[in-house]
Amino acid sequence: MTIYNQQAHWQREFPITSEWQEKLPSLWQLHKSFSLKIIQCIDPLSTCGERTFLLAHETQCHNGVHTIRGLVYLTPAFSAVSQLESHAREYSVEILHSHFYGDHDNHCSEISIAG
Repeated sequence: MTIYNQQAHWQREFPITSEWQEKLPSLWQLHKSFSLKIIQCIDPLSTCGERTFLLAHETQCHNGVHTIRGLVYLTPAFSAVSQLESHAREYSVEILHSHFYGDHDNHCSEISIAG
């Protein structure tokens, strides 16, 4: 499990199991076919530990000395995985377009430098 920390919230990759194939087919297909990740964001400063879910892909750049890795958000954040599934089903073409060709509105959520 990878846990990322940025500003005032925590992120972790939400585990995708085989049961998702029937319950959440759009997210399952995007994960299996294109290695997209479901990220769970947790706000530790909220009293309830508010959680949101979004779809992202991992990216990296290498300059010969350092490797910079990050996550690029492909969807807005939703309060339930079922809402993310509905969004993925309706906007799968736009999500894949952002994944393959980029989108200037998306930003890396976490950057770490590995030597």
